Amino acid sequence: MKLSLSMISWYLRDYTPEVSITEDEPCIEGLRLISDKDFVLEDSFVLFGKAEDFFSDPYYRGVFLVAHRHSTMLIRGYQYDELLNRLLSAFDYFNSWESRLLELAGRHASLQEIIETASEAISNPIAAGGFHGPFSTTSLDGFSADPYWQHVVSSGQLHPAINQDVYFNDEGKLILDLSDKPVLVQNVYRGGAPVMMLYIKNGEQNVGVLGILQENELLTSMNGQLAPRLASCLGHAAEFFFPEGSARTSQDIFSDTLRGRTVGDSNTGFLESCLPEGLWRVIVCRHLTRHDRLAIQSIRNSLTQSLGARLITELDECVVAVIADEMYEKLARSEKQKNEFEHHCFAVSMKGSRANDLRVCYEQAVFALECSEGTAGIFRCEDYAFEYLINAFRAQQLSRSMLHPALGILGHYDDEHGSMLLVTLCSYLLNSQNKVQTAQDLHVHVNSLKYRLQRIQELTGIDFDNRFEVRFLLLSTWLFEAR
Repeated sequence: MKLSLSMISWYLRDYTPEVSITEDEPCIEGLRLISDKDFVLEDSFVLFGKAEDFFSDPYYRGVFLVAHRHSTMLIRGYQYDELLNRLLSAFDYFNSWESRLLELAGRHASLQEIIETASEAISNPIAAGGFHGPFSTTSLDGFSADPYWQHVVSSGQLHPAINQDVYFNDEGKLILDLSDKPVLVQNVYRGGAPVMMLYIKNGEQNVGVLGILQENELLTSMNGQLAPRLASCLGHAAEFFFPEGSARTSQDIFSDTLRGRTVGDSNTGFLESCLPEGLWRVIVCRHLTRHDRLAIQSIRNSLTQSLGARLITELDECVVAVIADEMYEKLARSEKQKNEFEHHCFAVSMKGSRANDLRVCYEQAVFALECSEGTAGIFRCEDYAFEYLINAFRAQQLSRSMLHPALGILGHYDDEHGSMLLVTLCSYLLNSQNKVQTAQDLHVHVNSLKYRLQRIQELTGIDFDNRFEVRFLLLSTWLFEAR
């Protein structure tokens, strides 16, 4: 880990150094002694020696000089060997600090454990968590806590005032967005110390926010240098990494739910709050000819802006989103939107109403996508599901032998006597035992139908008042007709 002079100054704070830092950047990787005749002036080294070797003023007598670029540090009243060893130990300290953070990140320790370790070098109060919470914080002991920060510490949640996502820097200028670089943000509490903020990332995705209250503004420069290292480790904390982590983004929870992973009751409840009110559908969209990043982003924008998608993610080169059922109806009716998506395939699930339906609805949408056979348009799962089920039963050799025996009995009887009892039974069942409708469909008188039904009962022993047997007969009829 490379150090800056502000880090070295903080490490030597017990020596009460006189510090003048004008160029501060973490680029120091070693120490050079000024007394060395052959030393080379490089940005990668900090220089250490006696100030009186360079200045004749008695003020510098017995003073040691630490210098880097145009930044200096003067220390009085200590022994050369003591200071030298202390300087060298600064490198070991910060390298050990970073190694411990990396070790915690590697085993996916908790947010609290990581920031507690980070607080050994970052003295200002720290808070870190997901966009919808909860937040882990260091203690405010020894600091004059303002109401905003006290709320974060006591509740584990960001103050409601910050939820508008409107940030101003310490000069009052609007910050359009946080970034992966630390920025000073005005405290929402008037007169409060500014907060250094930056996104916590996992790969390229922003998964949370890190905030450091600049209670001691002398440490702001060093905080800005250490914060990115801390943020990169926090991105691997248990709360962000594991499916049931409490600080995960809605997109991650959504993706894991679609994959069938257990995300925990809390995350399922959060996902529930993100779903549209009433009935909704899962929609899987794929561009037929392009799978590049620009095409994917264009689909995401269209689903969000045109169809009001509330949950959206990417799986297997497709964009997957949840849209309200009425928005699907809008898509199906709108010729303008059909033209806009003329090179897209939309696969749509059946309706869902709870977060627990998401996995099944996603499977339905993927099934509809397979039925599209790579053509453009809108493909609903329900348009293909019944035929699939019939074919699935038909494909099982055992299914034929498991049909209700009445079908075989009546089929043989019809073959021998030229009657139509099997057709009569099928029509009667498919018409929900409505005699008038069945008679009309068969073009016979109702009395003739009654005679046929009586004969069917005599031959097969069917009990039309037994609901279980009627359901068995109806299913057998569907399979028989498919076969």
